[in-house]
Amino acid sequence: MSMSKYVFKEASGGKSHVGNKSAADRAKEFPSVLHSDGGKLFCSICNVLLDHKRLSTIKDHLNSQKHKARSVQHTSRLAGTSKQTTIGTSFKKESLSAERKIVSQDLVKACVSANIPLTKLDNSEFRSFLNKHVVNGGSIPSHSQLRKEHLPALHAEYQGKLMTELEGKQIAIVTDETTDVEMRYVLNIIFIPLNVHEGKLQPFLVDTVMLEKTNSCTVAQSVIKAVSNYNIDYNNVLGFVTDNAAYMLKAYKDTLNGVFPHCIHITCIAHILSLVGDVWRKTFKDVDAFVSAMKMLFCNAPARKARFMNYLRDRGLEVKAPVIPVIVRWNSWFQAVMYHDKITLEVYRSFLEEELQHTSVPSNALAHVIDVMQNDVNQKKLSACLKFIAEMCQKIVQLLTEFESQSPKATEVYDTLVDLKAYLELQSKADHSHYLNEVPAESSVSVKQLFKIVFISSLEKLAKYQSAQGQPGWNFLKYVRIFSPNKALLLSHNFNNYVGVLSLLASCGEVEFATYIGILRDSDCLDVDPFQFWDSIKGRCPVLAGIARAYLCIPTNSVDCERSFSFYKDILSDNRRNLLPENIKMLNMLHFNTSLYKE
Repeated sequence: MSMSKYVFKEASGGKSHVGNKSAADRAKEFPSVLHSDGGKLFCSICNVLLDHKRLSTIKDHLNSQKHKARSVQHTSRLAGTSKQTTIGTSFKKESLSAERKIVSQDLVKACVSANIPLTKLDNSEFRSFLNKHVVNGGSIPSHSQLRKEHLPALHAEYQGKLMTELEGKQIAIVTDETTDVEMRYVLNIIFIPLNVHEGKLQPFLVDTVMLEKTNSCTVAQSVIKAVSNYNIDYNNVLGFVTDNAAYMLKAYKDTLNGVFPHCIHITCIAHILSLVGDVWRKTFKDVDAFVSAMKMLFCNAPARKARFMNYLRDRGLEVKAPVIPVIVRWNSWFQAVMYHDKITLEVYRSFLEEELQHTSVPSNALAHVIDVMQNDVNQKKLSACLKFIAEMCQKIVQLLTEFESQSPKATEVYDTLVDLKAYLELQSKADHSHYLNEVPAESSVSVKQLFKIVFISSLEKLAKYQSAQGQPGWNFLKYVRIFSPNKALLLSHNFNNYVGVLSLLASCGEVEFATYIGILRDSDCLDVDPFQFWDSIKGRCPVLAGIARAYLCIPTNSVDCERSFSFYKDILSDNRRNLLPENIKMLNMLHFNTSLYKE
């Protein structure tokens, strides 16, 4: 059975009478041409499904040019075409048809990739459509058969593809844990080959583990099992990227550090920057209360949101939907603040006064915002804080966006955090009183103090992660800069300073390292892409070039794990809560790794 069988039927031009004869009865009327199987009628010569209830349809087919041509071919062959049977019968055979496997697995692949539940294939209207318009559409297996037989087969096939993709390669491991709606502890494990593809790293979800409890032992055991299952050489595990949870730190320090001798543990830089950013939310409590109230006003009120956008449009203002911040979505609080600052409180005040006409009893959120707006001093203080945050948060927002990407950033982290520290120190001593020009003097003192406190508190938060105690990969992030040609000349060139942290350098030796330094000193232009640079000198430094490329590719964030959890939540939606854990694991792996589908 080929994919050509699944094509739309051509509509018959004439009328036909619906009879009550069974498929077996019709087959007896045309014994040498038709046969029945599983209550369905087939043309033995053309291998197509026919409507046994309509005699005119059968005759139209038998009189068609295609059927007549195939009849001639059929009689001329020594061995006739084997009779077609239903998928239901065929799937019971000991050896399944290779083509039917392909059709079924491609169907599963398409559904999984689009996150379409396989149960949708059993929808009565959908089945009716297949039977009516698609040749052999009634032969498509039920969702239970696809799930039991073809989902595991597809999962095994792509596990094999992934093993081939990772064979012999150096990798980094990215892992994180969450609790799903069924209150299960879910650990996602991602492998990232240490090479770049179109300027980005390519993550692969290799396992979703349902933990009985979350601690350093269960995490370490799950990671080691995943590495072993994919036949990864322990010496080829160079990075372990997590959040800064205590059990993750302990899993690496007590177990994984000894199992993977060349591995570096890095806690997610984007997460650290997010913690620094969260200091601002916690410091400006009145702003946070306002942002939360505005979220409540618009989040579940599409009619109000539409009225607000019409309000903006009618006054010639930029029409943009309100930003709804989510506490776990980095930068969204800052984005909401910038949105509210741009709209201005005067616009909100005018709009909300109109909104009061649409409700007899104002909600708590609406009452809170109206209360702020009616107090002139509070409105001016809030407006000043919104303006201050919107302008002064830009550096944090920019860095968070930059370090959420899948581009290699290992050589940039150290200098970036040092520069951020200098920026925060400078701003903590700066005079920001110009933001308070509209605020009465007696009320401006406390706000001005907040401006100072937020920078000092951000500095204290950042300082926790600028040492090996708070960031286990701090020394690596410091010394890996030697592999960036535009930074290396400013660093120490003593080989022994690096080999203790970058352990792979021991396999290289000092000669290639010295050759590399000599190339740098003789070069006229070092402002080049590091990967292009190392490709250009791999003939002179073959071992060092391979080591450098691997270290340059070690990821510095766990954003891919966050993304895999979003996929997981999409799969485990409210109407799919009965999915078995093993099926969730397979669906999540296949849905996340869509790049493996490309041949």
